[in-house]
Amino acid sequence: MFPFLLLVYKGVTDYSGIYYGLFWLILLLLYFILNKTSSPRKSKNIEKKNDSRNIISDNSPKVVKSTRKQADIFPKLAKYKVNYLYHMTHINNLSSIFRQGLVSNHKAHSSQIVNKDISDPDVQQRRERIDPIYNLSIHSYVPLYFNPRNPMLFVRKKMQKSIALLVFDANSIFYRKGVIFSDGNAASNPTKFYSSLNDLNKLDWNCIYAASYWNDFSDGKRKRCAEVLVPNKIEFNKVVKILVYDYNAINQVKSRINNYQVEVVKDDQFFF
Repeated sequence: MFPFLLLVYKGVTDYSGIYYGLFWLILLLLYFILNKTSSPRKSKNIEKKNDSRNIISDNSPKVVKSTRKQADIFPKLAKYKVNYLYHMTHINNLSSIFRQGLVSNHKAHSSQIVNKDISDPDVQQRRERIDPIYNLSIHSYVPLYFNPRNPMLFVRKKMQKSIALLVFDANSIFYRKGVIFSDGNAASNPTKFYSSLNDLNKLDWNCIYAASYWNDFSDGKRKRCAEVLVPNKIEFNKVVKILVYDYNAINQVKSRINNYQVEVVKDDQFFF
């Protein structure tokens, strides 16, 4: 601006300086015009750039989620102190579970990935029954327990040192699509099945979580084995902890999951 004023002053005293003054005046006007029009464009580009960070590409993987709202799940489970769910398996099965996830009975046997089956053959035949909600075989689901310290584990107490309890976060499991639950052992005829969390009040929680044995409750053996059934498969990275009977089992578990970073804990309270 200062050089321009000098040139204007010169233009007044020197005729030829008028042309220099006009030249700089035109440049100055062009400068203000270009600066004014370029500033909004710059901010607009920044705005577009910021917006693009919140846009998910159409090519991104689509995750199928439950129709349940996650905010509604926690208080309903917390009401009955359902924090974790458990799956019981032989330690020798952990290598395949680590590689392929925890799959349904149908998938595990059709793919021949079961190393050691700890289930009762007679009970497994009864689990071919069809659930009344989605009309699927119980064997199409991955079974989880509300409390693993139940009749199934009691019958296998002589082999507890070889059993691992896989622990899952209950909220994340119930957020999955197609999850149902039962008021007792899914293989038992009197057992009823539910999909709405509002029906959790139909389970006998005193029996399920009782410190004493289930025989103190009417139909307690069936009720204590209440299940959560997850369609098809649960990925291994959903395991939040693995519980075992003794310290020797900890090393066995870690070797079968390639020292994957999941907590492996000796916990007597879940065993007999």
